[in-house]
Amino acid sequence: MDAWLCWAAGLVLLPASACSSDGRDADDDALPLRLAVTEEPWQDEQVGVTRSGETLTALQGSGFGLYSTEFGLSNQQVTWESSSSAWYYQDMKFWPKGVNTASFYAYAPYNGSISVSENVLTFDVGTADNTTDLLWACCTDLARTVGTATLNFQHALAKVSFGTITNKSGLAMTVKSLTVSGEFYKSGSLSLATGGWSDVTNFTSASQTVTRNFADPYLSVADGGSGNISSWKSFMMIPKADLLLTFTMTYESVTEHTLTFSTTQTFEAGKNYVFNFIITNNFEVIIDD
Repeated sequence: MDAWLCWAAGLVLLPASACSSDGRDADDDALPLRLAVTEEPWQDEQVGVTRSGETLTALQGSGFGLYSTEFGLSNQQVTWESSSSAWYYQDMKFWPKGVNTASFYAYAPYNGSISVSENVLTFDVGTADNTTDLLWACCTDLARTVGTATLNFQHALAKVSFGTITNKSGLAMTVKSLTVSGEFYKSGSLSLATGGWSDVTNFTSASQTVTRNFADPYLSVADGGSGNISSWKSFMMIPKADLLLTFTMTYESVTEHTLTFSTTQTFEAGKNYVFNFIITNNFEVIIDD
């Protein structure tokens, strides 16, 4: 039988005559599994701004996988039904008799072939230009008397975004591309109980590059003006301390030029790092992050 999770209240809606997934009739002793879903929004690192709603919108689009030993849940898919504004999953679950506490672990976006063992998820970013916003949540030692498992989804990765290029060089310029290189992690193990990472590994080739290009027409920035590059796609990374990033910017000002500059930054999970660039009259670049 299917089950529905009411969005407003965050509860599973169950008819009085509902049957459990094993066919047992619900009676006065059969307590339904109830879930509530909340979010932990992105925090812009440099100004402390949070972006409520973005995480929840993404979660509704992707759904999530749910685990619970006590309830026999293993990568149970939970999806958002926009037509009824409710979360939905198959096979209604009731508290097993004699079970007084239970724990729940979840991740998003849902992946039918994800690898999870003992509440540890194995994650491979695939390429340095990774855009998957990996989320995790848990509710441990929930008492049967409480009944509702609240899953507060949090970001497992750090996010790199772009803001503006300000031209103070004394010459008009046309920006064509920007690359970001560094020793990013390729894979690791994420604890769905704590959000901590372990067993992280680098790419085989130590330095990986993420490239952002302007399609023709390129970005023209007058002297003293700014160009908005916030439309450039953000990318995600496994958190890493003291990561050296090297930027290479290609632009035209009469002829084509290349600027290379670096910064060292610690990237923490759940934080959005927005990079802005100021080109000085010495054609040096100041990174405002």
